[in-house]
Amino acid sequence: MLEVNQAEIRIEGLKAPIRALVVADTQSLSLHWSERRLAERLKPMVEAQKPDLILLLGDYAGISHGPAQKLYNDWMRVDPEAAARILGGLQAPLGVYAILGNHDWAENGEAMAAALAEGGARVLRNESLEIALPGGGRLVLAGVDDPVGPEGARPDLALAGTDPAAPLIFLTHRPDEAVRLPRPASLSVAGHTHGGQICLPMIGCPITMSRHGFVAGLYETAQGPLYVSRGIGTAALPLRFLNPPEIVALTLVPASPPGAPAPPAPTTPAPRPDSPELIAREEPKLPNLPFAATRVPEAMAR
Repeated sequence: MLEVNQAEIRIEGLKAPIRALVVADTQSLSLHWSERRLAERLKPMVEAQKPDLILLLGDYAGISHGPAQKLYNDWMRVDPEAAARILGGLQAPLGVYAILGNHDWAENGEAMAAALAEGGARVLRNESLEIALPGGGRLVLAGVDDPVGPEGARPDLALAGTDPAAPLIFLTHRPDEAVRLPRPASLSVAGHTHGGQICLPMIGCPITMSRHGFVAGLYETAQGPLYVSRGIGTAALPLRFLNPPEIVALTLVPASPPGAPAPPAPTTPAPRPDSPELIAREEPKLPNLPFAATRVPEAMAR
């Protein structure tokens, strides 16, 4: 059963709350998400959340290669461009923004990007844009293409020229790209993992499709918070176990209340001339921080 999961993220520099709806990995197949089901079930579910903006994170096309190719392509094939047009046609006051995934390029990346744009979505391919927010201020959206695309995933290009003082949301199909950012983001969102797709009691999810172990839920990384969606569709096998599909409603709230003074910067008293600090002149020690700490959603804790 498709779940609508909620999370609240505090973002520095945001002046008023906004609601972002994340849709990942529909991978349209007639067994799961045909064009009709997208239009009749997913579209009303998304728009019922009343999002301010909608973020589409790639893999709109079903599988088109590998051992299940004949089963999917010959028996259950759906027009992936029609599915992309439906998703691109979702409605939100601040717009619909999309990136491409690896399955989109296995299908026809240029055609998928065109179909999304035809529906009304803005496709970000190693680029960024600014959104003027109703409560005042700006929000930067930056998105990368998938590594299998013709230009690859280029976070450096996506963030080039962006205002470092503005809140930044980074869109990537694969969560591992979020740790390659040239500077931290206010929030990164990703899909690709399917939450492991098949999870086993007391074992967890044997396959994560992430070198850094990102599976699902909210992570704190050196490059800022990262939310990985379990997505909607499936890959390789049309099966999920102990891992329901999801769409995610993220409420982005100001890190500080409006009008609150900025916290004072910490100060350190100057050492005395005979201080051991000056005499020893030791090299500064870097903090031993973990690479990432994860909070697994309740639905994933088994």
